[in-house]
Amino acid sequence: MAALEKDLDRELVNQARSGERAAIGRLLCHYRPSIVYQIRAQVDEMADVEDLAQEVCIKVFRFINQFDHKANFKTWLYKITQTTIINYYRSRRLDTVEIFSEEPDTQDSSPEQEAIRLELSEKITRFLLSLPKTLQKCFYLYSVLGLAYEEIARRMHCPLGTVRSRIHRIRSTILIILK
Repeated sequence: MAALEKDLDRELVNQARSGERAAIGRLLCHYRPSIVYQIRAQVDEMADVEDLAQEVCIKVFRFINQFDHKANFKTWLYKITQTTIINYYRSRRLDTVEIFSEEPDTQDSSPEQEAIRLELSEKITRFLLSLPKTLQKCFYLYSVLGLAYEEIARRMHCPLGTVRSRIHRIRSTILIILK
């Protein structure tokens, strides 16, 4: 089923890049519930959730020609959505920390190093996407928003020890991926 979805995505992306607006409309209709769900897990205000989902759709429409056809569309969409959420919090003057730099360090970055960095980033993104939503939210609150364990436990309605073990487990797995 996943292979069929990837093939359909690839076909729709190619059509959208060729200027077929109906194809991008189908892509966005298919993925909009996932976009809203991802945003809703991290943003409390429903009006803001809808605005951010619309902003993501506009970005996809504007930048579909920049999509690398070798990449996974779902991963690309996830990254656009996460970046939109991070920018939302930045605009509200919340302290945020990005897990990965958006811009590679061009001074010391050879094409090989850039390829390795991109591959690691994609592996970690796939890993984070594979996590249950509760673990994704926990890690997001810690890593991106920089919240303390106590605040995360309060927001997620779970014991402090649970938050600590979830974050430790995710960070340990990421360190293994990076090695």
